[in-house]
Amino acid sequence: VLPDRTIGETDELVMFQAAGGVVSQFRQRGTLAEWRENVAAHCRGNSRMLFCVSAAFAAPLMHLAHVPSGGFHIWGDSSSGKSTAFKVAGSVFGGSDYPRSWHATGNALESTATQHSDALLLLDEIAQVDPKSLGDTVYMLANEAGKARATQSATARKVATWRLLFLSDGEVSLSSHMEQAGKGAKAGHDVRMAHIAADAGKGLGVFDTLHDFESGAALSDHLVKMARQYYGTAGMALIEYAVRDFDSISDALMTGIAELVREM
Repeated sequence: VLPDRTIGETDELVMFQAAGGVVSQFRQRGTLAEWRENVAAHCRGNSRMLFCVSAAFAAPLMHLAHVPSGGFHIWGDSSSGKSTAFKVAGSVFGGSDYPRSWHATGNALESTATQHSDALLLLDEIAQVDPKSLGDTVYMLANEAGKARATQSATARKVATWRLLFLSDGEVSLSSHMEQAGKGAKAGHDVRMAHIAADAGKGLGVFDTLHDFESGAALSDHLVKMARQYYGTAGMALIEYAVRDFDSISDALMTGIAELVREM
């Protein structure tokens, strides 16, 4: 159920309801074929790009796979290209405004998480969040629920809940940012938001291969430009497929995950 459409059919009418106006971040431009050709094709052979885009595709399948929420932090130098990986991942569901910022209050982030339930949440620049509250925020996002609060009449307000995968990026790690506030990261933080180096180790920043582009900067510029022109169609296509083949996908995911865990 999205603000502007409902995917799938049931015996009852299902509608989106929210207090106040909600602007949908899930928008489409271009065709799925154009997104594949101009954006997705350049992710092949590039481990970080593939990972971020795959996270976008994995998010709507978490319910079917019985997998809990969690996240990953892509960190490295400002010139590594991690922001490009973010924009490409965001193009699965929406346009250039799909990624959100870490710079938000707890209340605002709860609302943002709710809006991205069963989808990918992109949180840009971890250095913008208060290091005092960062650890609690990571726990909150992964634990799938906001804080319990009371209304003005002292009755319990409904707790915000969600289910999502989130990607974070920044030049600093979770632990180093928390240390600024005299706090240390715990093992629970690393489990809920694992770290991945933005640099693929090939001397090309976030890229492993350039696909005939003369430099990493040239490929990055191309991907950012294409992600602004073609977006949102892939995520909707995946959701339509998942809704149509709900039971078979769930069984296949459970089997595949079990096999992967045994291999690991």
